[in-house]
Amino acid sequence: MGIQDITARINQYASGQLTKNKKTTRESKGSSAAQISSPYRISLSDEAKLLQNAGEAARTSSGIRQEKTEVLKEKVRSGEYQPDFKMTAKNILKDDMDILD
Repeated sequence: MGIQDITARINQYASGQLTKNKKTTRESKGSSAAQISSPYRISLSDEAKLLQNAGEAARTSSGIRQEKTEVLKEKVRSGEYQPDFKMTAKNILKDDMDILD
């Protein structure tokens, strides 16, 4: 698609010749996703797919760590939580180094 082709599409949209597709995935009936034909293709990198899967797993987790989280929140509120700042910094740097490898 060249610049002229894009300019023509922009002009068509501005003049009202093109309209937005009002049917969305949530509005579609009988299918899990709406099929919209488009000359454009979007793909996710493996890293983006991994992040997407991790987010989904976090949202659907059974809350196994909920008890631990509540204990830590109470320690923070009471002032008895004393984090190990050196260990925290060391782990942050370790994670950053793992990303670079």
